[in-house]
Amino acid sequence: MTNFTVTDDPKISCLCLTSNRINEFKNAYLYYQNQSYKNKEFVVVCSADDYPTVEYVKELQVKDESVKACIVTNRHEITLGDLRNLSINEAQGEYICIWDDDDTYHPDRLSVSLSELRRLDVPAVAMSNVIMFDERDGKAYISPHREWEASLFCSRRFLIENNIKYPSLNRGEDTPLLEALNSNLSLIFYPHLYIYKVHSKNTCPTEHFSKLIYRSIPLMPHENTWIQSIVKGSQLEHKNFNWLTEVDYKLAQRRPYKQIVAELAIEV
Repeated sequence: MTNFTVTDDPKISCLCLTSNRINEFKNAYLYYQNQSYKNKEFVVVCSADDYPTVEYVKELQVKDESVKACIVTNRHEITLGDLRNLSINEAQGEYICIWDDDDTYHPDRLSVSLSELRRLDVPAVAMSNVIMFDERDGKAYISPHREWEASLFCSRRFLIENNIKYPSLNRGEDTPLLEALNSNLSLIFYPHLYIYKVHSKNTCPTEHFSKLIYRSIPLMPHENTWIQSIVKGSQLEHKNFNWLTEVDYKLAQRRPYKQIVAELAIEV
């Protein structure tokens, strides 16, 4: 049993680190704004010399008081792990949710994550499977079963009280934090909540994603078309998120599939 309490409507801090990707960042904010869960804040960490992002954040703050900016002047001297820790320190929410600027989120991501965390009575949850979309060839997949670090939803207080932080690294900084959570982290199966985009600017090397895709389940052609229509473009009114719940995820839940994946023993 956990030793912390939750309010009926706790504030959730969505932590978004961004760097010179203004179009992706604008989409990330739209997905935040489109969440069904309303008691939230958008914590942005960016560099002072990323002028388009800084100006856009200032515009957002005029009309949206839930946007909180952390502008760093020495961005190139600070590791990605330290920037993630900075975002946690700046957050005011009872819970934090990692909000990468280049991925796509279902409107119920926050509400489902909070509901599952409470149901499982744990301080942290992450997704066991996500939808992977490879921008290089336009193909979509159901990912292999693993701890998807970018989907972390966690009690901020638990991290602080147990001194759990991201290591000061520029790559692979998120895995050690999940390992530190250990048994306090539970995996949840809601792949429709998260579309992870594979592209040339991902932090991890291409080989990493090639291995993941090799272990993934390709979507049917009509499902692939659904995903393409959701990830492309910036107009939310043109995105039918209901399609995400109509994708057939059953194969990813079957025990034989999980056993085969485990037996492949491919390190990712």
